[in-house]
Amino acid sequence: MANGFQPFKDTELTYMYIEKVRGSLQVLLDKNSLLENQGSLSLEHTNKRIARDVIVNKSFSENFHQFVELCLNKNPLSRWAASKLMTHSFLKQCRNTSLLDQLKDLGQKNVKVQKK
Repeated sequence: MANGFQPFKDTELTYMYIEKVRGSLQVLLDKNSLLENQGSLSLEHTNKRIARDVIVNKSFSENFHQFVELCLNKNPLSRWAASKLMTHSFLKQCRNTSLLDQLKDLGQKNVKVQKK
């Protein structure tokens, strides 16, 4: 969801299964991912409509990268439990913002658009 598209969308199911068995991992696509992989990050399994320049201009926080990595860990013994994930610094940071305030802002924007 963070990448803005469904992984393996419009691909054959057998191809998707083969990639899963091979250990193909989904990663956050942003400039940090490209730098870590020295620009060699394969975009083969991504939606072809996602342009490389869009990825280069996108940047997720280190906390978000860590959180996603913990969530997607394939080893159940290494993967954090949901209760432990709730203590991660990424979610603590999110708690500092009020969802209600964000929804109010969104509602006000929609009202302005509807009035036009």
